[in-house]
Amino acid sequence: MTHTILPITEPVARVCVLLDELVEKFIATCRDTLPPLGKYEAEVEALNLFKIAIRNIEGVITLARHDLILLPPALAAARGCFETAVKAAWLVDADDPFDREARWIVHLSSEESYLARMASQLEELGQDVTTLRQSETRIRDFRRSVDGKLPQHTGRLKGTPNFKDMLVALGGERLYSFYTLLSQSAHAEHPTTWLYRIGGVGTEKRLGEFVKPADWWVPLQICFLSFSHPCRVFLDRLGGKPDQFLSSETRQKIEANISRITE
Repeated sequence: MTHTILPITEPVARVCVLLDELVEKFIATCRDTLPPLGKYEAEVEALNLFKIAIRNIEGVITLARHDLILLPPALAAARGCFETAVKAAWLVDADDPFDREARWIVHLSSEESYLARMASQLEELGQDVTTLRQSETRIRDFRRSVDGKLPQHTGRLKGTPNFKDMLVALGGERLYSFYTLLSQSAHAEHPTTWLYRIGGVGTEKRLGEFVKPADWWVPLQICFLSFSHPCRVFLDRLGGKPDQFLSSETRQKIEANISRITE
């Protein structure tokens, strides 16, 4: 893109600055208040997932600063941030660290299943899948070895809960409508193309590009929600200081600025 079509507005720019600062505060709070991690797989994996969420937030911010017309990829990145942060918090949201490890085990098994599916699909095409099968075996053996070391009283999960169930477990059931909205764009459903069509359907439609600065309320709000409660759960469960990361005053300030985007 050689020129800007829809320049960033002051309200959007201000929220981008606040989200930048929020990410920096989370990183600093993890560094300064968390005890050393590494004894348990779940806590390390949760932190890695938050790193992915951070990159998604940074992607949304970068897109906004470059051109507000880039709303579609921002929605995709916001959805990725939302899913990743919620799963990270869910992984460690249990009193017993062995229950957290049981959650990590089903999370790990998803890679095992992925490798098996990929290998089967490529085998049908006549491809050499030796490396994939070796990776599948390595993951499976490690998963079984960790599972075998868990106490007998630890409950085993049949699989990773769906996103809605993880949200409910974290007390965020009211946010599922955001996920439904973001999924329309991710799955290329009809509602997402209203960005390029107004007036109606059939002969009533008028085609063009109709992204508005106010539309950025959605990805920016999702990014904030992804990095508010889930991060506090993570810090609280692992012995950090969630109030040092996000105070009530800072929360109110960010929420007020996000609401100005639609004015």
